[in-house]
Amino acid sequence: MSEKMQKPIFSTREPKECLDASLAALVIYEVEIAKQSQPNNIYEIAWGTLALKNLGKDYKRLFNDVRSALSFLKEASPQEIEKFLYYYRRTVGAALSIYVFGMKELGFSEDRLHKICEALVNLSVESGIGELIGAALLLVEQLRKEDLKQMFLERLLGIINKLKDLCHNAPENYIGDLLYIAFFSAMAEDKTYREILEMIRKNESWNTYIENDPENMPLFLYILAKAAYSKSEDKMLIKWCKEKVGEIGDNLISFLNETRLVQFGNYIHIIDALLIAAEETKAYVQEKYPFIKEIRENEIAIDKKALAPFLPRLDLFAKAIISLNEAGYIRPYTLSKREADAYRQIRAELKNYRRIRKYELLFMMITSSIFLLLAPLMFLGVITFQVKVTEQILSFAVSLFIPIIAIIATIMRHIWKNGHISGQDLRDLPQKITNFLMTYIRDKLIQQQK
Repeated sequence: MSEKMQKPIFSTREPKECLDASLAALVIYEVEIAKQSQPNNIYEIAWGTLALKNLGKDYKRLFNDVRSALSFLKEASPQEIEKFLYYYRRTVGAALSIYVFGMKELGFSEDRLHKICEALVNLSVESGIGELIGAALLLVEQLRKEDLKQMFLERLLGIINKLKDLCHNAPENYIGDLLYIAFFSAMAEDKTYREILEMIRKNESWNTYIENDPENMPLFLYILAKAAYSKSEDKMLIKWCKEKVGEIGDNLISFLNETRLVQFGNYIHIIDALLIAAEETKAYVQEKYPFIKEIRENEIAIDKKALAPFLPRLDLFAKAIISLNEAGYIRPYTLSKREADAYRQIRAELKNYRRIRKYELLFMMITSSIFLLLAPLMFLGVITFQVKVTEQILSFAVSLFIPIIAIIATIMRHIWKNGHISGQDLRDLPQKITNFLMTYIRDKLIQQQK
């Protein structure tokens, strides 16, 4: 992220009333539980890692666990890859992990990634599962070879179009699949998510199947927030997205609060067990609370696997965190690169500045310098009406070139270094030109004496 600042909030609620930094602690704890049965739980680990990354927490602490879970794919044959990825949750977890940590960092070559993508696309086309198709779309975007990428994208686009048609006929069965595709499409900066949003906007009745589903709400909120600040030329779509973000965001927060998903009071029985353990007999506590594995002096050992059913579903929890963070409900707010760039442009406009790329600035500097240097020659040529410039004219032109060169060099240096020329720089300009001329004349005199 290039710049941090408060991100716009579409809801009237205060963010601190919704979620706080304790979310990260719960995610980390659940990821630790999931790690015990890797690679089968790579799905939960990957979603938890993505949530931690969105919260700005230390997600790289899970790098070794993810690399270990995916190590089989580095040497596996195409048939073994398909067998490993046949379980779609494991496939989604693998794709998300490669997206979060990077292909090279996890030790995958371009050729190996191509084989994984091929298996993933084949499974996506066969199954028609939206989450799997979206994960395939996300991973295919990581390929560098454009011909392979386009080939895979065309196959995925075919199954996506089929799902769109099916959703028109039975939205209650297929809206979730389309939302998963749109979610991953938005992550990959692909235009598909905007097309799906346009479909939902034109079919308001579909909202019933979104707002009544705790898994669909986070996905919908994420793509709404993503589209609200996209560069789409569809102003009506952007306006609709901004209006819906606040509505869906508030509904998601209400759901989380009503189900006590993010309130640690929901786990009061765990706290009770720890308190009772300090007073009651070990046998009684372990019989009543099976997640307490052992009671030692000043220490209580907890069986994390036995505790897992009492905790919220990690992947659902992570999706809620990611979407709420994108919509601006979680502090600290971090702007995306596009948003930070827009903010800097607005700030520059207020100060009457114009932002320009360095290569464009360099081109303007060079062309302006050439023009300024040739201007005296053209001017003198017009006055004298001579094609051949005389020695006197050249001598006079050189005397003009020297201060022009000094002015150009001074101005260009300040523009390149500071982006502007201050009043003090202009006041110092005559002195710098004088020093330049004195140095030039002194060098000429020394050469003549020699």
